[in-house]
Amino acid sequence: MPVSSTVRLERVEYDAHAYFSGKLVIEGTWVIDCNSLACEPGENEERLHVSLIPNSATIARLPRWKLHNNDIRIDLIDADRFIRSVTTIDERKRLLAGRLRDIRGHAALLVDRYEAGLDCDSANYSARFVAVAEVAKRANLPTDGNYGCGYA
Repeated sequence: MPVSSTVRLERVEYDAHAYFSGKLVIEGTWVIDCNSLACEPGENEERLHVSLIPNSATIARLPRWKLHNNDIRIDLIDADRFIRSVTTIDERKRLLAGRLRDIRGHAALLVDRYEAGLDCDSANYSARFVAVAEVAKRANLPTDGNYGCGYA
């Protein structure tokens, strides 16, 4: 737990999930894609998924597992407002139909309910989207890294 973190550890569950309270700003690359292998045209937009790849300054402030040091990619929940604010209806339809792989950009986002878990021997992270802290800008940014299970 970094000293500069703005969140507090609430509890650690037996299944290796740590829950934190408080809000934090995460700056980095956001990626919107389809969160299911079964995405098809006409699917509900709830299948769209946002993840954040924090920059190095943000990583220095994030609670994380010491022994599982894969790269950090944070899954965002309740991010429908953010998705609609940075994409068009046509882009969302193309994502769901598999005609568009993902949409990327850079932003600073305010989140809460930060969680750190372990799954299939890799660390995973999630947080709830609260608001945009810095205007989101679209850019085709690289997302190479070892993010653990679920990320190719």
